[in-house]
Amino acid sequence: MEGTMNSKQYSIIWKFGRIIGVIVFIVATSMTQSHAQTIPTPRTSQRAEVSQWIGTVKITINYSSPNVNAPDGENRTDKIWGGVVPFGMSKSPLGANLIPWRAGANENTVITLSHDVIVEGKKLPAGQYALFIVPEKTADWTVIFSKNSGSWGSFSYQESEDALRVTVKPQAAEMHEWLTYEFTDRKPNAATVALFWEKMKVPVRFEVPNVNDIYASEIRTRLRNSDGFIWQNHAIATSFVHTNKLADYYPFALGWIDRALTSQQPGSVNFNTLRNKAQILHRLNRPKEADSVIKVAVGQIAATPGAILAYGTWLLGEGNKDDAVTVFKLNAEKNPNNWASDFGLARMHSAKGDFKEAQKYAEAALKQAPEPQKKNIQTALDKLKQNKDMNV
Repeated sequence: MEGTMNSKQYSIIWKFGRIIGVIVFIVATSMTQSHAQTIPTPRTSQRAEVSQWIGTVKITINYSSPNVNAPDGENRTDKIWGGVVPFGMSKSPLGANLIPWRAGANENTVITLSHDVIVEGKKLPAGQYALFIVPEKTADWTVIFSKNSGSWGSFSYQESEDALRVTVKPQAAEMHEWLTYEFTDRKPNAATVALFWEKMKVPVRFEVPNVNDIYASEIRTRLRNSDGFIWQNHAIATSFVHTNKLADYYPFALGWIDRALTSQQPGSVNFNTLRNKAQILHRLNRPKEADSVIKVAVGQIAATPGAILAYGTWLLGEGNKDDAVTVFKLNAEKNPNNWASDFGLARMHSAKGDFKEAQKYAEAALKQAPEPQKKNIQTALDKLKQNKDMNV
C-alpha cells in the first residue's frame, strides 16, 4: 500500500540516521574540545610577558609563571631545583625520549627575536623559538632554543629541532616566589635576560654587534617615508652616520644632508647642516669640497665661536691637521679676542709644535672663558707648560 515502508527501505533510513548521529556527535565533541582549549579559565601559573629593545632589536619572552608554593599550599622552598625541576634530562610522559625543562609552566616558554643576535657568543637568527633549560647539580646549565615553538611544554621535544644550544652558569639570587624573567645589565648593544625562581638566577647574554648598522638601515627606510619630508631628520641621520663612522652609509648621508640643505623649509641652510655636509665630505676623502662648504658655514649667523672651535677640534681628532688650522684661522678672523677663537689658536700652534705661542693664546682664553670651560683650558695650559701637545 501507498505510504507503507518495506523492510529494505526501513533499513536504509535506519543506517542513514546512524551516520547523521555520528556526524553530529563528532561535531559537538569537536566544538566542546575547541571551546575547552580557548575560553579563558583561571590558571595556577599565570601567563606573563617581558620585552626589551637593544637599539631597534626587540626581544620578547612569553611564559607561564609557577609559584614556589604548590597549588595545595605546600611550601617548596629548597625543593625546586633537583626536585620540582629535576636535574638533567627527564623521560617524557609521551614516550621514551628524554626532554629538558620547559623553563616555565604550561605551554612552551617562547622567545621572539626581531633581528639576528649573538647569544653567549653564538649566532641565533631572527625568529620565534621555544626556550628550554637543562639544569645540572654540579655542572653548567644548558639553554636550548628550539625551532618547534608551538608544542605544549617540552613533552614532544626533539633534539633535531634545536636551533642553538649554549651553556651558562647559574647564580645564587634573592628569593623569588614566582618564576620571573628580567632583563638586566643593559648596554647600548647588549642585554642579559635572567630567569629568577626561588633562590636561583640563570643569566643568558644577548648581543647585537651591528646595532648601529641596524639603526642606519631603519633610518634609511624611514627617510623614504613621511619622515623624509622633515629636513631636521636628514640632518640628524647624517650626524648619526658620521659620528658612528658607518662607512657603508656615507654616500647615503651625503644625499640626506643635501636634501636638508635644499629643503624649502626655512632654516635648513645653517651652520649645523653645512658642518654636517663638510664632515661627510671629509669622511668620503673630498677635503677640498669640505673646505668650500665650511667657509660658507662660518659665515652663517648660528656659527658661534664655540661651534667653530668644536668643528676644528673634531678635524684634529680625525687627523686633518691642515684643515683644522684653516678653521681655527677663520674663527679668529671672524671672532677676534674671543675665548673660543683664542683657544682654537692655542690648539693650532700646539699642533704645529710651537708650545710657547700656544701657551700665550691659552692664557688669553683662560681669562675670558666662562667658568665651565676654565678647567679644560687650565688642563691644556698645564700640558703646554711642560712642552707637551695639548691636543693629545
